[in-house]
Amino acid sequence: KFREQATQFLAQLAATSEDDEEINSDTKTTSPHCRIYLQDQEMERRPQMEHLRHLLFGGSMIVDPAALLTFVDNDDMCHPQRFQTLLNFYQAIPVDSRIQGRPYTFSIPCKLLLDVSLSNGEGRLENFIDPRNPSDFSFWRQKFAGRTNRHGSPKVQLARSDQSHDLDSAEYFDYVVPTSVLDKFLSLTPESVSCHPFSDLRLYQVLSYLEPFEMNLDPQPGMWLLAHYKVSMDDKWDTFDNHGRRDQHQLGHAVDQVSFQQEESTPVDARLSERYPKLSPGQVAMCRGHLESIILSYIGWNEKDLERARKDKVLELNQKHGAGFGNELWDACETSMAALFDDEVLLASQGAWQKPINYDEEDEHGLGLDDEDYGGLCY
Repeated sequence: KFREQATQFLAQLAATSEDDEEINSDTKTTSPHCRIYLQDQEMERRPQMEHLRHLLFGGSMIVDPAALLTFVDNDDMCHPQRFQTLLNFYQAIPVDSRIQGRPYTFSIPCKLLLDVSLSNGEGRLENFIDPRNPSDFSFWRQKFAGRTNRHGSPKVQLARSDQSHDLDSAEYFDYVVPTSVLDKFLSLTPESVSCHPFSDLRLYQVLSYLEPFEMNLDPQPGMWLLAHYKVSMDDKWDTFDNHGRRDQHQLGHAVDQVSFQQEESTPVDARLSERYPKLSPGQVAMCRGHLESIILSYIGWNEKDLERARKDKVLELNQKHGAGFGNELWDACETSMAALFDDEVLLASQGAWQKPINYDEEDEHGLGLDDEDYGGLCY
């Protein structure tokens, strides 16, 4: 019933979006023209990257094959100024940097991170935006100042560009992406990969690799353009200590964060747990998920940073859980991730993505990665 009501509402909205520009009676300014296209394939669930594939090839490219793309999830909240801010920034890029269809991507990662302990009542848009003054980006502080989760961390916090790595908050949702880039990415991503829960991290790393522009930090004081839920590191550690089982009673919001999928133990996890008794099968499964997320991010197209990650993570796991554990787990994960690709796709991925021409070659590691860039903590 809810699906029918939501689809009917969106269909009505799409039908009325063809009207002429309307005048806002409060501000006497012209609202930008908006056209809504609704695609409903009557499926209850579909992997995130497969949604993008169908939206791109079954809708967006038909309407405008040169469109700039941005993304939003079903439980994210957009600030009403988000899209205009993104457009303004793109238009400010020098014209000679945009000629010949150069596939530049860029991100504006100033956003609010919402703790998963927020109740449904707390996580409503009216608690974050003043309808009388949407430009008051501090409005949310009136509701949430001093409110913390059970670990003492803020229930809502502002994540600026310079904090994205420390807060493990960078993701592909922060980016504006030319159609040509997403088209190429999905063409190099077989369905076996796009259906994997960590395929979005692969897209993020590609976009980050291509990004030549940096938005000035805080274009307005405290500006945020997107609000989304985030599982804290404290909650991840609690889950690890609880052998991979999340405490559902502590969650006010249903968790679907891709970087924190609940891993099911496999026979390989059980065998490794027997060989390294410090870890339960559930804890091995969490370590495995962490390595799979790293390997899938880079395999095939960025072997340099994949090898660097392997050295760092194998050493870390061996030191924490026993000599040889990291080697065995990495090898098992790499084998399973490589099996998602056929040889032709892996060959086509080699050298497929090139740094922008204004890339700073002084960075000896290419991406300038630190531990947070390929997944943060390792359990």
